[in-house]
Amino acid sequence: DPVLFKSRCKIHNPSNPNNKIFRGFKFLKKYNKKDNFVFDKVLRKNSKSSTIYHIPYQDIPVMILDDKLIITKDYDDDFYQLAVSENGKLEVIDLEVKELRRAMNFRVKETKCSSKLDIDKDYHMNTYCQKIWNKNTNSLEEIQLSWSCP
Repeated sequence: DPVLFKSRCKIHNPSNPNNKIFRGFKFLKKYNKKDNFVFDKVLRKNSKSSTIYHIPYQDIPVMILDDKLIITKDYDDDFYQLAVSENGKLEVIDLEVKELRRAMNFRVKETKCSSKLDIDKDYHMNTYCQKIWNKNTNSLEEIQLSWSCP
């Protein structure tokens, strides 16, 4: 069962308490669209295609590796990377620090979005774009992320 708690986001706490949205934690190996969970959406856009990923709430990808978005996480001061595939499979990986530094050095935190990501306004307020390093192509790719809290 997920651990649920009150979200600090204004849009998640409407005046009618029956419509309140809770945040939660649950350990998953794969995101299944049949589950009743809402993840942040990420649109990955490169010169060839556009791909939608679903990532954990308020996480930000730092790089792309083997068509997976790589997210740095920490648990009790232990850092690890979470690889998220297009089909929702989640995998814990351990990248070398020099690769992570390189990805962070290439990252462009704010860039103009070249397309529009459709979001569910009940859960997210808007979107923003970044460019992150694709290790396989050694190039930057645009990602568009949904967000809910200012």
